[in-house]
Amino acid sequence: MLMVITCLEKIDMEAKIATFRVPDIGVASQLQLGGMTAIWNHNYYNAAVAALSVAGLDVGVHVEAINSTIEKLRPPPHRMQVVHKDTHGVTWVDDSKATNIAATHTGLMGLKGQKSVILLGGLAKVLNGQASWF
Repeated sequence: MLMVITCLEKIDMEAKIATFRVPDIGVASQLQLGGMTAIWNHNYYNAAVAALSVAGLDVGVHVEAINSTIEKLRPPPHRMQVVHKDTHGVTWVDDSKATNIAATHTGLMGLKGQKSVILLGGLAKVLNGQASWF
């Protein structure tokens, strides 16, 4: 069994850069997150962990290739999707596919301090045999 140790050292949220290393294969790199259209901190972490996982698998995909395609990532429809920014500085966000409280909370925390209108909806997932209601 091959075990590869990987390390996400940090994500600089201001500069939008993730720094990580995979010592077993000699990879130490930075991932440029600034071009992502899927904004908010949780998406930066998701992208960084995905890139780190691919680098750790050592399947021939170089971090430079990931950097060149990161701006093409799009949030799935209705998942914290910015649908409009109005002239009053209000960001309209569609999160109508949210089906659990934890995901909604994480997404909303990314909007902290911003004027926003959030479009919510969907059916609650059943957790531990009980439905969770908003």
